[in-house]
Amino acid sequence: KFIWLLGFISILVRIIQPLFQYLHDNPFLICIYAPASFLIIYYSFVAESGLLYAIYKKTLKQDTSFSDVWQYAKSKVIQIIGLSILNIPAIFLVLFVYQILRFRVQNSVLLGFAAFITSAFIGSIFIFGICAITIHNVKAASATLTGILITLNNFFHVLVINGASYLIR
Repeated sequence: KFIWLLGFISILVRIIQPLFQYLHDNPFLICIYAPASFLIIYYSFVAESGLLYAIYKKTLKQDTSFSDVWQYAKSKVIQIIGLSILNIPAIFLVLFVYQILRFRVQNSVLLGFAAFITSAFIGSIFIFGICAITIHNVKAASATLTGILITLNNFFHVLVINGASYLIR
């Protein structure tokens, strides 16, 4: 039940955040948007890290309480924010390559495939980095390198999982 609760919080935060893009006409809601976005990102990081930590403890056959997992996950948020900041150059590099492809390639199917591959690559680096921070207690720079190496070494598997996720959506 505990793992399901953390998974639900993580999914709920991911669903609620895109809804704010439709609220730009109301000035009152614009003032609420920035603090709400920061809270959503914070709780998303805590829930994802807590979910990974709870699953890790469960695989080790160790029981943990909700408060222990929540405190542990909250202690990892600063490192996850650091991971996010360290991934910004990689995101810009991928966007730059995508823009070059967009001007060079006129085929929209090939361009869509390139967008799928780049989003799978960046998303996987970030998720594997969060796993490294949460499970192995590494710093943000090491987590970024770990995320890149795991993604590159398992890129075919990453594409298959992202493709299945895309088809499910």
